[in-house]
Amino acid sequence: MYECSLETLSELMKILLEEEPTPDWFQEMFHLLETWLSSEKEWERGRALQASVWLLTAYQEIVNSTPQETFDHFGYLIGLLAPYTCASITSSRQWVVDCINCILNIQGQCRNLGSAEEELRCLREALTTPDPEALFQASCKMAKVVSKYFPSDQATDFIEAILDGMLSASPSCATAAGLWMKIILKECGGAMLDEVK
Repeated sequence: MYECSLETLSELMKILLEEEPTPDWFQEMFHLLETWLSSEKEWERGRALQASVWLLTAYQEIVNSTPQETFDHFGYLIGLLAPYTCASITSSRQWVVDCINCILNIQGQCRNLGSAEEELRCLREALTTPDPEALFQASCKMAKVVSKYFPSDQATDFIEAILDGMLSASPSCATAAGLWMKIILKECGGAMLDEVK
């Protein structure tokens, strides 16, 4: 019954996007998931991350089938999801990688993402370790991959979302948020400077 309800939710997301295939509707649907992403219950966050993968995949297939300059929600979504690369449940960490991979594909449809996708595949495996230090290292490497595609005009959205991640109930997620912010600012800070003034 549980698996059936998850499949139904995934299909519902696709149908809703097909009926109103707009970035605004996508954002509305994603905001519904945010309540569970910020839950203190790890399993609720895990389910929200799984649903996020479905929603991003549907968006990529239905709404964003034509190349565009930038994905308007890139900075916000990266800031929102990045802290969970160090969540305590392995499947949650892997769903975050899947989300980030979808976001990069949406952002870089007109670019070659071959090496980035391969790096993310390797990092997805690295996030299965129970060792916190290894998780932080893999998360940092992922931030460096993402920084190559980061649109500077979305700096404010990223910073606001990642700062919320630093307030996370989980110390490891808060640490990951800080690491991502440090790396993105280090790698893209010059280009972002004008955007955050």
